[in-house]
Amino acid sequence: MRNHEWAGSLAKYAALFGLFFCAASHAQYPDRPIRIVVPFPPGNAPDLQARMVGERLTAELKQPVIVENRPGGSTVIGAQIVAQAKPDGYTLYMTTSQHLTLPSLIKTLPFDALRDFVPITTMSASELSITVRAEAPVNSYADFLRWAREKPGALTYGSGGVGSPGHLTCAAVADRAGLSVRHIPYKGVTDAMAAAIGGTVDFTCSAAANLVTQIKAGKLKAVVTTGEKRHPALPNTPTFREADAAGMVLTSWSILLAPRGTPQPILAQLNAVVTGMIRSPDYMKFTDRIGSSPAPRTLAEVADLFVSEERHVRAIIRKAGIQPE
Repeated sequence: MRNHEWAGSLAKYAALFGLFFCAASHAQYPDRPIRIVVPFPPGNAPDLQARMVGERLTAELKQPVIVENRPGGSTVIGAQIVAQAKPDGYTLYMTTSQHLTLPSLIKTLPFDALRDFVPITTMSASELSITVRAEAPVNSYADFLRWAREKPGALTYGSGGVGSPGHLTCAAVADRAGLSVRHIPYKGVTDAMAAAIGGTVDFTCSAAANLVTQIKAGKLKAVVTTGEKRHPALPNTPTFREADAAGMVLTSWSILLAPRGTPQPILAQLNAVVTGMIRSPDYMKFTDRIGSSPAPRTLAEVADLFVSEERHVRAIIRKAGIQPE
């Protein structure tokens, strides 16, 4: 065999071997523990969802799953860990729609929020609720506006961080109603909620799913929600559209991501397992309990949402006049 023929044959066999090896390595996935990074403290909806996903993956893929809470930096700390991780399916990221606000709100990011991540599926969707501390002289949205206008610049609101759904909602409301209120970002929704309950801030806004328990316990008062219709767990709380003819409709969702470059067969395997869990009776009971809706999506559907939602939140940020920090 001539040298060039021998070299060509060798290249073909090498390519075939490479394809075989790649397919075999995917077929063996996973062969060691998987970690799910959560950029929030323990106890809120994404953390609980990550733990449920971990249990399901452990049961079906026969490998342990470790949930790693890395709060702070308006989710940048956790996101950076995932963006820099090897894209092999062993590092996943459970976050919220806040992730897509980062490019519009933080001048210098150590990653690209769109290009460095690939979505696996959304987990749940929830409208938001503005809530005030129990002692506040507020029992309606009209009361809330009056209270804020009587104290320009004095009232503070807590959110789960710069660019969180709660931050965007309150900023948009303030812009629309001409209110002067001050934003206090926290490491997560749990901390912001505790600050409102304790009176450190005057009000907060988050996915209603995070607030329902404290509202029902009388520790917070719900003023308004952002859904198309009233929240099933808060039937006496009006929507923005009921309280204000030009009211907004905003939704917060949680989403499972992986580092960009994660092999497609692994993404498909994870999507199948996790969306199966989302459709399960146990998960539906969980979302009913916290007041959100299951939101399983195919890889194609969640990829489209990932791009379109970033455009949507960018427009909200621009209209509300929120400046990057």
